[in-house]
Amino acid sequence: MRAKAWLCSVSSPKPASLSSGGKKNSVFVPVPTSPVLFKKTLDSQEGTEGEKVTLSCETSSPTCKVTWRKGSTLLSHGEKYSIDQSAAIHTLVIHKLRPEDSGEYSCDTGDKKSAATVTVKGKSDHVALCMNLFVDLTGNCNQSEHFVRLCVCPATDW
Repeated sequence: MRAKAWLCSVSSPKPASLSSGGKKNSVFVPVPTSPVLFKKTLDSQEGTEGEKVTLSCETSSPTCKVTWRKGSTLLSHGEKYSIDQSAAIHTLVIHKLRPEDSGEYSCDTGDKKSAATVTVKGKSDHVALCMNLFVDLTGNCNQSEHFVRLCVCPATDW
């Protein structure tokens, strides 16, 4: 459980018999607060090279600040990453995906952590070129009912 600290001060007016003035004492008093939990955790995402992917989570506190990491590396807002908060919703956008952006990303409240995996697929992983060739029985190309479907696909596991 996290605690916030409150500064409490006690002072007395200047006593008539002392020329040095009154005394003032301060003490920090820890006040326990509820831990910040996740109402919605991160979900793993798959994206295509050159595109963007968005990770988002929701915390139990709209004033909670979070830190974003890829592995152990702290992320900050910039050209590659957009970090935003709208009340209790926290988002991380990863721009211009590259294969090296694949990995584990986490959002940390200080009390709890949520993690998800981002997988980046190359552009050619999703490409298939197909065309229909219409061929009649004599070998002449025309719009007959007989046709051959030709598909050219990159080597993939599908």
